[in-house]
Amino acid sequence: MKALGQFLFGIVLAVIGGMIFLQNVDVRGFHSGFFGFTSGGMFHMGTSSMGMLVLIMGIFFFLVIVKPNIITKGLLFLSFLCFVVSIILSLNFGFKHMNAFTLFAILALFISGLALIFKAVMGLEKAEKEAGIGKDDPLDKYR
Repeated sequence: MKALGQFLFGIVLAVIGGMIFLQNVDVRGFHSGFFGFTSGGMFHMGTSSMGMLVLIMGIFFFLVIVKPNIITKGLLFLSFLCFVVSIILSLNFGFKHMNAFTLFAILALFISGLALIFKAVMGLEKAEKEAGIGKDDPLDKYR
């Protein structure tokens, strides 16, 4: 029972530390996409590759409606995957300005939470081995 309490308390500490960490991460987007190029037009307005990917996805979606086979579905999935990767690669991650106390709180909460979770899991396995739980258990074949 002590190991279960440590495990749950460790999860709470790790979640709180993770939440504080995520509150201090600054995410900004770029204007270029997966391919990282822009083309200038008559007025030198850039066109990102995201627009091209949306157009390609629309074409493949049309082809899936017209002729639904494995090739058109695969191409639609591949274009959607490229679109998601383009969004992820166009993000810029950085830390907000924080003081030393906030950084220490993040590290202390998150690392101590992970340590308690690890300790509880290792303690549960040790207790099961000592008690002989799992040996000749008729329910093992269903787990």
